[in-house]
Amino acid sequence: MIKYTLENIESFIDKNPILTAFFSNDELTDYYKKWRINNGVLFHDYLWLLFNNALIKNGDNFGHDENEELFYRNNYLLYYSMAHFKREEGGDTESINQLLRLAFESQIQEFKISSNGSRFESEGIVIMKKGCCDYYDSISDIKFKFDDFTEHCHIATHRCNDKYGFCRCCLGMKPKRDVNGHLVKKNVIN
Repeated sequence: MIKYTLENIESFIDKNPILTAFFSNDELTDYYKKWRINNGVLFHDYLWLLFNNALIKNGDNFGHDENEELFYRNNYLLYYSMAHFKREEGGDTESINQLLRLAFESQIQEFKISSNGSRFESEGIVIMKKGCCDYYDSISDIKFKFDDFTEHCHIATHRCNDKYGFCRCCLGMKPKRDVNGHLVKKNVIN
């Protein structure tokens, strides 16, 4: 288990660079001072405060710029970073997988939006991490439609039985290809 302190916070930020998209060094210092005055007992609570405030700031940014794809990408990166931090803290499998599941659900929304703006057809979502658990093996050849993922794909849930105790799957968007292996362009009517 890695222990972070104010003296080595740079290593935490280096491992979670998404936080620098939301906070300057001055803001990090201000958050620390406010946290310390209010309840500064456990330093890891300050680090969780940063993640939670980044999620709030991401929502606020979306309210201003309405960039939905960026909103979901940032949510994916934040939840994914939170899951790995929870793992570093020795968190239980269920709580780690819950954060990973939120990350995957955000990534699906990002893929869906980017697919709508793409010039090429998509076959859907595929799961990548060959041989990591029995559940993955049972779904490894399935292509999930964007809208079916949450209901029909159960990675990062109790079905995951990875030997490391948390889901290690990754998602990818599968482009549609013709019989010659070329990407299939969308029919665009002008």
